[in-house]
Amino acid sequence: MDVVLACGPGGRALAASLASLLSTDLGRPTDGVDAPEGAHGDALTILAGTAEDITLCGLRFCPDLDALARIPALTDPNAESTDAASSHGVAAALTGWGALPAWFAPDDLDIARAVARSRWLAAGVTPSEIGLRLTPPRHGVRLVPTSDRPVESHVVVEHGEERVALHALEWASRETSGPGQGGAEGDREAASPVQVGAAGLTEATPAPGVLDAIRGATTVVLPLTNPVTGLGVVLGLPGVRDALRGTSARVVGVSPLLLPTRGDEEATLRTLDLRHTSSDVGSLFADVLDAYLVPEADVDGVRARLREVEVRPAPTDLAALASAALTASGSAR
Repeated sequence: MDVVLACGPGGRALAASLASLLSTDLGRPTDGVDAPEGAHGDALTILAGTAEDITLCGLRFCPDLDALARIPALTDPNAESTDAASSHGVAAALTGWGALPAWFAPDDLDIARAVARSRWLAAGVTPSEIGLRLTPPRHGVRLVPTSDRPVESHVVVEHGEERVALHALEWASRETSGPGQGGAEGDREAASPVQVGAAGLTEATPAPGVLDAIRGATTVVLPLTNPVTGLGVVLGLPGVRDALRGTSARVVGVSPLLLPTRGDEEATLRTLDLRHTSSDVGSLFADVLDAYLVPEADVDGVRARLREVEVRPAPTDLAALASAALTASGSAR
């Protein structure tokens, strides 16, 4: 079983490519018909970040989980409406009424998932159990939240003489929208972050199965995207970093420069006096990495800094990158 820790757009993109590659290896049907239950074991476990989950309109949204639920390997064409996935009518109405902030734009399927999730949470169902209801394993691919306890990344900015904490998603929307696009909050979007924190992290624990998946993996892939607000928080959960150090699998990191990024990572890294480079980001996770895939131009510099890690050049094409990650782990398909 292979494992990928997926946070943010880059982590989700690589997880989707790995799922496509590995589920194809299992003979995933192409006509939309599932293989019989139990016909194959898990090929890939996706551990989805939960640090950017958010409650709005009384509903619990899980951006990483909900986006990953739509990858082809996990999609049930008979259960999810493509019309709902492409429509933003509900969000537009809520935003027009002032009930939903303009910087958050879920589609109707996101809202449907949030409604179901919130109802079950109120009834005492855990996020892991809800995940199985919303996205059961398919084609050898399993999706698991990294924690059942609420953990939310917040970015602290200086606004005049005061410091204001914004949810990481709200701050990211301001950071990437440019001056004057931040809405009613004025010019907060132009403020540099002075600190990033994770509310609830000290009380949180890994969700059931997370540590066992890492310890029992044949390969662990770490896309190093969202290194501060996403992946860094996952590795802050008790036991996760130790599990990565102790697993018999090779842990393969993937440079954020090879993956889609949201655009706010550089600013959050500055709070740690680091830059958005393969070398600086890799230094945050070097203690758990056996191999590190980076752009060819970065190889020499990264090797000079991360002397204990095997550094390899890698392509930017996602399908080729997924294959390169498996090759680096010794489990090439």
